[in-house]
Amino acid sequence: MAMRMYLKSAEDGVIDLDHDGANAWLGAVNDIRLALGVRLNVQERTQGELELLAPDDPLRGVYIVYGWLGWLQEGLIEALMDDS
Repeated sequence: MAMRMYLKSAEDGVIDLDHDGANAWLGAVNDIRLALGVRLNVQERTQGELELLAPDDPLRGVYIVYGWLGWLQEGLIEALMDDS
């Protein structure tokens, strides 16, 4: 519910988050990454193996999104730590 509120308030692709909003986004991003990690079987595969997925492998796109979400998660954590 909180996520919808933040998405609806976005103007020009910018979402201004307060501390609670950033925590909500962090939780959602973490949940999505966990689900993608299960699909990618990250416990069994190394990062190197995942990076070598063929361009036509259906998991290649999943891995790209997984990596992007990791970058987003890191940024949210840094912002929350700076805000403390």
